[in-house]
Amino acid sequence: MKTLNEIHFLIEEQILIFDNEKNLKTKKKIYDKVMFLRFVFIYLETNPNPNFLLKTRNDINQRISKLKDNYQYWSANVCDKGVEIKNRKSMFFRNTEINELNKRIKTLNFILD
Repeated sequence: MKTLNEIHFLIEEQILIFDNEKNLKTKKKIYDKVMFLRFVFIYLETNPNPNFLLKTRNDINQRISKLKDNYQYWSANVCDKGVEIKNRKSMFFRNTEINELNKRIKTLNFILD
């Protein structure tokens, strides 16, 4: 599990890179990374239990699996037939909040690794 010192070091490192960067697109990516790290830092200040984080990650993974299992039914019965097949999966992910759940998994994996 990441510690506050590790996250603080990563934030400082990214800020130094940000100050030396000239490209605006790269600066935006670095800024987003710093904001993510600050979010993690604030969360780690609450001293979360690693077992709770593992359980939460497993619960979210199970929920994503169950939602993905419903895709065939959703595609055949719920989705509007006018929607192109290649766009259905992204529409399904938006409607079922799978994208948001994947972000949570990514954050928990970052904290736990």
